[in-house]
Amino acid sequence: MVLGETAFYLIYGREVKTIYSGEDANQETLRLNLGLIDEVREATEVSNVACAQQVARYYNFRVKNK
Repeated sequence: MVLGETAFYLIYGREVKTIYSGEDANQETLRLNLGLIDEVREATEVSNVACAQQVARYYNFRVKNK
């Protein structure tokens, strides 16, 4: 594991920070974070597709046809 990076950051490429400042603020923060989940999923999916395309290009460049 890379020093200083959390497992979440290594998997999703983003860091999550939470601050507790009371029940009402906590509920609002929770609603906000739930609203951002779709954006994080979309960004992660785009990143994963780009990585898969890069791997495929590398493989297809190296493979030799018979």
